[in-house]
Amino acid sequence: MSQAEIGTDLDASKYTPEQYEEFKKLFPEQSTNTLARFLIARNGNIELASTLLSEHLTWRKDNLPALKETCLIEFESGKAYIRGKDLLGHPILHFHTYLHDPYDRHIDELIRMTLLVFETALSKLENNLSKITVLLNRVGASSGSDVEFAQKLTGILQNNY
Repeated sequence: MSQAEIGTDLDASKYTPEQYEEFKKLFPEQSTNTLARFLIARNGNIELASTLLSEHLTWRKDNLPALKETCLIEFESGKAYIRGKDLLGHPILHFHTYLHDPYDRHIDELIRMTLLVFETALSKLENNLSKITVLLNRVGASSGSDVEFAQKLTGILQNNY
């Protein structure tokens, strides 16, 4: 397994080829980039990476695909969309927080809409890339924050993306 095989964004210095091969035996159906991503997330610790990936696969089964018709109100608000690529070729996810009112939102729809946009951005990645760029536009946003949404989303992103 070479760096070219796993993508230019992934830091293979966090695990050894032997760790990768052992992990691949546990999850043979997973892509090289997925295996590398979870090994990196747990610094090459196969036991911890296995637990995280197993939980991730269960989470994906329970939560994806995120369908547009299940989050139409939030999706049609224009809060988030994908447009363009950064200088390295990563898709750019735009979030406009001025369109978000923490007191007038549908939290479950907002989470599903965010997952839909993230999954769409990931599907647009070139084979040798594993990252997306998130542009958080706070121009015109109120000073209030949506702590409940931030906490839910942070947990999802940390464990699955």
